[in-house]
Amino acid sequence: MEWKEAIEEAKRNLGYGGEYIMDWDSVVEEAKEILYDNNQEEYDYFCDEAKENYSARLKTEYWKKLRQRRLKRDNFKCGDCGNKATQVHHKRYVNMNTPWEFYELISLCEECHQKRHNIKK
Repeated sequence: MEWKEAIEEAKRNLGYGGEYIMDWDSVVEEAKEILYDNNQEEYDYFCDEAKENYSARLKTEYWKKLRQRRLKRDNFKCGDCGNKATQVHHKRYVNMNTPWEFYELISLCEECHQKRHNIKK
């Protein structure tokens, strides 16, 4: 099974027809489970490709400008503790080649950024 097929099956499983999908994160998570269940090798390939795409996106001018805009908007202040923010955290990660949105980002200090990632593990 390929990724596009897994996405379509996930949409059906979650009750989406042709309407606007409000929660792509759920669709992607469901598709990953379907892909994993059907073909471990394809799933591993998808994960490796996603990591490469993410790393490449962090090097784009679009990301650099968006990151700087978020830091300026937050006055370089950590959204968790109030200390000086030097990093920007993604509240969700890019799925389906959609661009990051400004509201999905938060300015954080290095310590709080690390805490957020450790919480998810």
